[in-house]
Amino acid sequence: MDCRLLTRDDLDALFEFELTNRTWFEAHIEPRPDGFYTRQGVEGHIEDYLQAWAQGRQLPFLLWGDEASGSANQIVVGRANLRGICHDSGDAWIGYRVAENYCGRGLATCAVRHLMNEAYERLGLRRLLAAVSTANPSSSRVLEKCGFRQAGLIPEAATLKNRTLDCYEYQHCRDWRTSRRPLA
Repeated sequence: MDCRLLTRDDLDALFEFELTNRTWFEAHIEPRPDGFYTRQGVEGHIEDYLQAWAQGRQLPFLLWGDEASGSANQIVVGRANLRGICHDSGDAWIGYRVAENYCGRGLATCAVRHLMNEAYERLGLRRLLAAVSTANPSSSRVLEKCGFRQAGLIPEAATLKNRTLDCYEYQHCRDWRTSRRPLA
């Protein structure tokens, strides 16, 4: 897997990734508006993310991997983002998603570790946050494997198929990377 910053040149690959995995993602997270699933929609999405990156509020990555057919072509197999970056407090939220056909290969774990390194080393942040639906134990395991700790429950934090979902909030602090202090 190769994790690279999102660029305007990624339009076709990102559009294909989003269309191919729409049903998969919408089974687990709140659906994007229908207008997103057009070339103009994804192009606007890329522009929004790049503008937020230029303003220091977001850091968007694409995960690239080999096509399942074994060819040498690389395709987008996932996304990983730091969003809501607040340099004053040293916080950011992480988010990630992996294509259905690439789940179970450790890509989400690699993506989270990449985001952690970028946040702490490149941006000098101090704490990362994540929200995971209580109905998504796989994502919770990824975060826990990367050293995140469950910080509490966020009631009715998300909506999926007209029902509200509770989410767990996870946190990781920069100093946890070097210490083994117990949770308070």
